[in-house]
Amino acid sequence: MKFLSVKKVLTAAVAATTLASAVSLPAEAFTFGNDGILFDKDTTVEFDFLYSQGKYQSKVGIFEVVGGATNFVEWLLQEDLKSFDSTANDFKGTCGVSVSVCNVAYTFKAGVEYALGITPTGQPKENEFLFSTNALNSVDPITGQLQTKFTSIGQDQFKLAFEDNGWVENGARDYNDFVFTATVVPVPEPTVLLGLGLVGGAIATTRRRKSQAS
Repeated sequence: MKFLSVKKVLTAAVAATTLASAVSLPAEAFTFGNDGILFDKDTTVEFDFLYSQGKYQSKVGIFEVVGGATNFVEWLLQEDLKSFDSTANDFKGTCGVSVSVCNVAYTFKAGVEYALGITPTGQPKENEFLFSTNALNSVDPITGQLQTKFTSIGQDQFKLAFEDNGWVENGARDYNDFVFTATVVPVPEPTVLLGLGLVGGAIATTRRRKSQAS
């Protein structure tokens, strides 16, 4: 009869647990807020629309920022259904009522600075953007350059709330005109991925030995 090494089995199990835990932790460093959006590795962020308020309907795009100038990349979320709940407080827009695609993801390139920009849909000021990066906005006498509030709601998860007072004279400045979440998808280190492969092989070998022993 062949006997298994308990030490080897436990070592493999502990290693598997340790590496699995490591995978769940984000390995990248990044900036995501009013100073800009910048990642040190290609990183995917998932965006989920929550609601909008106000009669103005909007759309949010992604921009690359180079030397203080913005270059449009693509649209992210937009109120494309041209409708809202007129019975709700302040013309509330929700998923399926004002926005048809509420969950999207975008992969930001390493070392490239980005910003998010909002513009009204089908209004005279369409394509006049207000940005998540403060330095890209003109100065409002009340709120300064702050057009987007970033709130941390979990590990690498944020709520973004845009204010549209840049287009609306005497706007409410209540930061609820377009609200959504952003969740940074963790990127495991290459060494962790390699380690998982080695542990997987060790576990498979242990199972074969156990089968032979029985």
